[in-house]
Amino acid sequence: MNLEQSMILHLDNLNRIITERTRTLVNKGGPLIHAEQVPVLMALYHTGPLSQQELANKLYRNKSSIQRTVVRLLQHNLVRIGEDCWDRRKNIVSLTEKAKQLAAQLSRSMKELEQKLFDHISREDRQRAIALIREL
Repeated sequence: MNLEQSMILHLDNLNRIITERTRTLVNKGGPLIHAEQVPVLMALYHTGPLSQQELANKLYRNKSSIQRTVVRLLQHNLVRIGEDCWDRRKNIVSLTEKAKQLAAQLSRSMKELEQKLFDHISREDRQRAIALIREL
């Protein structure tokens, strides 16, 4: 196997760069949260309150992973959990005001980071790359 041609190696390097930059971005002047908590915050910010199962489905993660993340976010007063008025077995997760402000800031910063990382790629190539990654 030629390492220069290994998609797994290149995706791993890209993931490491994005994770490192996201970690720096997330913890700059705000509460200490982990990079894996960011997708949960952003999903709730952009879609509104969701059940833990809906979060798991949306983010392609298992429910126990989402539950651990939600517990950590609760400890930082970034989310609230309530019962679904239609199905009391469901826990509905929503953002606190503090989290909404953090998510708005993160959304702007992540957009800037994405532009810095991928600005040299044409819009068409970026769309093809996203389509390819989704297909994988």
